Amino acid sequence: MIVDAVLFFNENRVWDIRYNELKGVVDKFLVFECNTTFTLKDKPYNFPYKGENIEHIKIPKEWIISRCPNQFRYHPRQGEVLHRLFVQEYLQRHLKWDDILIFGDADEIPSAKSINWVVNELGGNPTVIYTALYRYYLNMYFQDWKCLFAGKWGLIKAVDDLQHIRTNYSNSFPSIKNGGWHFNNMGTPDQIYHKLSNAVQSVVLKKKKMLDQEVVNRMIKDKKAITSSNSPNRLNIGKIVPLVDMPEYVFKNVDKFLDMLYIEHIEDGL
Repeated sequence: MIVDAVLFFNENRVWDIRYNELKGVVDKFLVFECNTTFTLKDKPYNFPYKGENIEHIKIPKEWIISRCPNQFRYHPRQGEVLHRLFVQEYLQRHLKWDDILIFGDADEIPSAKSINWVVNELGGNPTVIYTALYRYYLNMYFQDWKCLFAGKWGLIKAVDDLQHIRTNYSNSFPSIKNGGWHFNNMGTPDQIYHKLSNAVQSVVLKKKKMLDQEVVNRMIKDKKAITSSNSPNRLNIGKIVPLVDMPEYVFKNVDKFLDMLYIEHIEDGL
């Protein structure tokens, strides 16, 4: 069985792309969502999709709080670790050793071709899937991303927990280049600001005085990256990618995603 397990915040339209890209190869979609953010702010459960092969697993805020009782010393990084710990414990109870697991965030989308390659050519060995990271628009490329993994559950859990694999093992496994898309910080400036305010990097962004609505609006307008990293910080985002490089579902439903595409370049890919 091929299982897609993701953490979900509010990426409804991006998840729609994910589902339609992977529905032909994935047997079960597991969508984990908590009613608190990494910064311990209350939030509603936002995932609206239903289907026979889709399971929405709710992570209760109480579960997170019980694992970090001292909120005065709390850091959002701890929240991310605990969210993934919940996922880890759930998978431990429900997956079999040879089930193929895809794990990441909802906006990190492997191509169906990449998953077939992991299964049929790499024998289910743990694999890092390099995705093209886009910001603000589905066709506005920034850089490559390598925190998306797939492989047999038994082999993955024998290496380390899911959080540490994401942070420490991107150079340890076989890799697939050009393996998908990471649609990061999509939506209106208000939506992007809201997500950044509740993310792990919010602490660093505040220190850098970047977590400000006007700053966010300006950087989006100027096509500059809002990131906590020092090296690419505030650099201009890279090339605009033609529409044909997007998932097939986007290409076939372009009218549905017009507001998520950099309009001046749509004709380049048609």
